[in-house]
This record gives sequence, C-alpha cells and structure tokens, in this order.
Amino acid sequence: MKSLLSVFFWVGVCATLLLSLQSCKKTTDPITPGGGTTNPGSNTTTTPGSSTSAATTVPSVNTATGPIASGSTSTSAILSAVITGNGGAAISQHGFVYSKTSQTPTLADSKTELGATSGPFPLTITSKLTNLEANTTYYVRAYATNEKGTGYGAVAQVKTSDAGVVSSSEDAETIYVGANYYTYAFDAVTGKQKGRYAITGGSANASPAVDKTMLYTGYNSVMAYDVSTGRRLWEYAGLNGQLTEAMTLDNGVLYVPTESKLFVLDATSSTKKWEFSVTGGNSLASPVVIGGVTYVVGGTGMYAIDVATGTRKWTYPAVQTGAAISGGVAYATGAPNTLHAVDIATGAKKWTYQMGTTLGSLGSCATVANNTVYVGSGDKRLYAVDATTGTKKWDFLTGGDVYSSPFVANGLVFFFSSDANLYAVDATTGTKKWSAKVGTTGTVFGSTSPVVVNGVVYITGENKTLYAFDAVTGTEKWQAVITENLTSSPTIVAKNGKVFNSGRSGAQQ
Repeated sequence: MKSLLSVFFWVGVCATLLLSLQSCKKTTDPITPGGGTTNPGSNTTTTPGSSTSAATTVPSVNTATGPIASGSTSTSAILSAVITGNGGAAISQHGFVYSKTSQTPTLADSKTELGATSGPFPLTITSKLTNLEANTTYYVRAYATNEKGTGYGAVAQVKTSDAGVVSSSEDAETIYVGANYYTYAFDAVTGKQKGRYAITGGSANASPAVDKTMLYTGYNSVMAYDVSTGRRLWEYAGLNGQLTEAMTLDNGVLYVPTESKLFVLDATSSTKKWEFSVTGGNSLASPVVIGGVTYVVGGTGMYAIDVATGTRKWTYPAVQTGAAISGGVAYATGAPNTLHAVDIATGAKKWTYQMGTTLGSLGSCATVANNTVYVGSGDKRLYAVDATTGTKKWDFLTGGDVYSSPFVANGLVFFFSSDANLYAVDATTGTKKWSAKVGTTGTVFGSTSPVVVNGVVYITGENKTLYAFDAVTGTEKWQAVITENLTSSPTIVAKNGKVFNSGRSGAQQ
C-alpha cells in the first residue's frame, strides 16, 4: 500500500512539471505568404521582388534626363523614357504628356496612355506621338500614376520636321530673297514687288529667316525688320565675320552661322545667349535644331551642341555641307564626294556612300523623304540613296554639277544644275518629268535651290530674275526682274504663317 501511494505521488509530480513546461513554450511566428517577413514593431510587410509598402508615394520617373526622341517626322515622334519605381503601389496609368505652349506639361495637356504596368523597375517605356504640327517645338515628359497621384520626369523639347518634304496645300503669300545690299519681298501669286529691306555692308547671300511678322537678314551683321511697316527693329553687329548660310529661327531663338562661329541670339531683343567657335577652313552651314540640340556643320566636321548651354555633345569629322536630319539620323556630304549617315544621339557613323568618281568635289546638301536621301554631286548627277542601308536606288545625269539642295513635293524631286536648268524628276524612278532654263551658263549662282508650295516651284536664277513654274507641267507662271543681282534661294511664307525654305543646307528638314 505504501508502495502504491509512492507511485501516485511521483505521477502527480511529473504531470505538474509537464504542465509547467507547456505554459512556458514560445508562441510560433505567423507565416507570411510568399516567404516574406513582418518587420519588428511594424505592420509593414515586405515581399521579395516587390516594393509595395504602407508608406507609398507617387511613382518616380527619371528627372535627370528628359525623353529621347527618335523617328521624328512632320506629324509624329517616337519617345522613350525611364520609370525608376512605382512608389510602393501599383501603377494604373503611364505614358507621355506634351504641349506646344506649356513648358511643364501635365495630364491636363495632350497625352499618350499606355495603361497599367507592374515593372520590373527601372522600366523603359516607348510611345509614339501622332497628329503633331509640322515644324513645331513640343515640350514633352513621361508620367506614371498610382493611388497616391502622378509623378513626372524631366522635360525635353521635340521639334517636328518641316512639311516641305511632302506635298503642301498651303497658299503661298510672300517670297523673300536676298540680293546685293537688299532683301526683297514679292507677292507669291503675281510676282509683283511688295517691299525691300536695306542690308548693311554687302549682299544678303543667305536665305532670309522669317515668320509671319518678322524678317531676319544681313551680311556681316544681323538685322531684324517688322515686315508690315518695313521698320528695322534692331541690328546685331558683333559677328566679326559674314553670314555664310541661312539662319535658323526656332522657338524665339535665332541661330546665326558665320565663317568661324555659331551665334545664338534672342530673336526679340538681339541679346546674345552664347557663341560656339569651330576650327578649320570651312564656314558654318545652316543649323538644324531638334530636341534641345542644334546640329551644325563647319570647320572640320559636324557638331552637336546643347541649345541651353552652348556646350558640345559630340563631333563627327569629314563632312562639309549642311545636315538634313530625319529619323534620328543626320545626312551630310564631304570630300571626296561622299554621303555620310550619322546617328544624332551618339555621333557614330552608320554608313557612307561614294558618289561617282569625281573624288575632289563635294556633294550638295541632302534632302530626305520617304526613307530616301536625295543629294546632288560634283559628277553632274542627282542620287537617290536608301536612308537605312546606304544603297543607291537610282541616279540622274545632268549637263552640269549639282550643288542645289533638292526639294521633294507631289512625288517629284526638284533641283537645279549648273547647266542652268531646273529639273523635275520622279522621286521613285528617277525619270525626268520636265526641265526649264533659269539662266544661260549656270555659273553665276550654281547652288540656287528651289522651293515648292501648293503646286508652284519658286527659284532664283541668273539675270536678276525670280521665276515661278507650274510644278506638274513646268510651264512658267511669271518672272520678277529687279535691278540688283539675286544672291540667295527664296524663303516662302504661306498665308497661315508656315515657312518653306530649302536654302543651301537641306533646311526643309
């Protein structure tokens, strides 16, 4: 009996010990779905591969660099940018906002919508802007929206190309053309003189830069005239050299090429913003301004210059004629008679094409339309070259060297040869449609370039004469004869204010 009581005693002790140990056992941590962990002292849960948290913000978009534009045309542009994070919440919408007037566009302006995205981040996005206006600067930036709001990236400028490379339905109103000691204005319909503007020091060898209300011209200085009153508003006399090619007017800023420098002036006040010097023996050609960068050929090559600061981004050697830019590629010619294609983002060569065997000469300034580069040559030919591959499509032989910038409209290529003829050639096949004499020898102004507006071809020729021809038939519509030698290609202003200017540097791009 005593023995049995002893057993019961020890069984009770063991049971008490077991209950005590059970009550001291640590509670097991809850399992977080997906293998995540709960942060101590917090209700925030972090899941590997996700940035979702309770402390959410608007999405982050690259604020150091604005969108990069490629494949720009007269009515569209392809943009790319980087979304760096979703801010801790799902992105419900993203894309690009853009405006012609607001320098900081928002969702209240025009926009593209690419929908929701879950990354991974950083995420490069691409979108195409459509239905844009030709020869117009747009302010663009990327955006992304989540439950907290919308985040925006840095702003960039994108400029569409001039619609001069395609058929135009605008009614031409006024023609401006340089001459000895004057720039003249003519009625585009009748050819009658409307006015003339005095030039200080010499001839207006460069095509005038104009808009609906202002005319910019000059010789060794830049003069601004009110076109309605003929009154000179200002003169900038600090060039220390001559104007060499057509000035470029963009977004209220005037880009002025001279023998050794590019001057950048405020178009309203004439205040100099900056200047850029080049080295070498070649004068500067007409600048092209796209996406916050100006591209200019002079000295020993082509330069890409930041328009805000005047600092060089890159240099490409070996070209001497003005650049035509299309689809993110610059096309320019250099000795020996070679066409170059250059990536405008990097300055890297894409391809070259050797035109003929006249190796000591330069070609003309190029024009690009329908993925074809049209360029004249010192071997008396106009060439059509595939813009992507650099392979020849066709060439057309004339009786003289071709230094004229071609102009493409209505399915035809218009250009001048030093055999004193204006030619119209089928843009696809290279077949001649018609030609017309605009002089006798072609040597006085062998690089004059035509401009086509609403079915009419305008060109300066010899014998102090401005010509207008029917673009389809080649029939002469009128001549305008003045007392001074004409010294530049024409610039045309349409009734709606649009400007057409082939110039000597492929400026219709």
